[in-house]
Amino acid sequence: MRILRPVAFPVLAMVMLVACASNPTPPPDAQYVRVLANDVAIRLDPATVHAGNTLYLVLEPPTDHIVFIEAKSTAEAVPGPLTDADLARVAAGDLQGTSLQGFEMTGCAGDALKADRGKLRVPGNCGNVFWLPDLEPGRYAFLLEDPTGLPRAAPIVMAVLEVTP
Repeated sequence: MRILRPVAFPVLAMVMLVACASNPTPPPDAQYVRVLANDVAIRLDPATVHAGNTLYLVLEPPTDHIVFIEAKSTAEAVPGPLTDADLARVAAGDLQGTSLQGFEMTGCAGDALKADRGKLRVPGNCGNVFWLPDLEPGRYAFLLEDPTGLPRAAPIVMAVLEVTP
């Protein structure tokens, strides 16, 4: 055991360093949604995807953040697609009965951002690709900002992603 300890700890440290420093690239046949946003619009390409496939969001410059919204009526409820009424409320800035998830490029610029472009965003790197867990068929919203912090009359910039069976 005494011999194993001096060898095991350095090896474990190297494995963890490599694992933490790695910046995985999603598979080329994965389902991607490119997100291009500015102060007045969000464009999703494509705006329709298939359920059951892993989905990756790619934040295209100048997009550096986006908010994903799905229905979740209670803390215990399983998140899912938004109804027409949910979408109307979200478009008006009312997030009651929803769940929010933010994706952002905070702290990344210049060479680091260029080097990690097209790779998954994980702690310690500047990838512009984010994994979105499998979604049920239905509609989901993307907002430019969480409306909670916006002035009362501020316009809500929103796009809708359709997930088909």
